[in-house]
Amino acid sequence: MALIIQNLNLKNTEFQESIDLANTAMKNMDMPKDLQQDVISYLQYTQQSQNGQQEFEYFYQCLSPSLRNEVIILIFKEIT
Repeated sequence: MALIIQNLNLKNTEFQESIDLANTAMKNMDMPKDLQQDVISYLQYTQQSQNGQQEFEYFYQCLSPSLRNEVIILIFKEIT
């Protein structure tokens, strides 16, 4: 559990560094504030999507094959 938290903290730190770099670059380009906000919103959205996918993959790998099948059936049942 401590390793998972450590990895999450590292990922959060790396993401914040990329946001800081993007902010600096956009300010150096004198990019309009509304466009800067759109870029940051996009970066945050993509990060959240990636985090969600990684969380699901970790969760899925922890399950037994029979439970994996039940989860997949449930997911596809909700889609259709």
